[in-house]
Amino acid sequence: MTPAKPKIVLVDDHPEVLKSLCRMLSLDFDVAGSATDGYQAIDVCERYDPDVVLLDITMPGRDGFQTARELTQRGSRARIVFLTMHESEEFVAEAFRSGGRGYVLKTRLHVDLISAVQRVFAGQLFVPSLRS
Repeated sequence: MTPAKPKIVLVDDHPEVLKSLCRMLSLDFDVAGSATDGYQAIDVCERYDPDVVLLDITMPGRDGFQTARELTQRGSRARIVFLTMHESEEFVAEAFRSGGRGYVLKTRLHVDLISAVQRVFAGQLFVPSLRS
């Protein structure tokens, strides 16, 4: 019997990004659900109890940092990988302070995404290499 794939929830406020992420990840992971904002993300994570949450930082209403803190406060076991356009060290630091275990730049999605999620699922950190 093959082992179950890690369960992942995708959160991004752009539906086309969600579709693309789903295509990229569905071979290696069980994409259990998706959300387009932080409030939906909390509900979807409570419903599906994912192993990993791929979480956009910049979203309307509640941003990814606030969502990550809320998931942690509610006792979610999901490991969080942030997905973002923000390349600043301040954002990276805040991502890890708010409970993130990985940080993937959208500009490096095709290069970093699968390995980042696999490493975070395995209990490791994934830190981007910033140009600065």
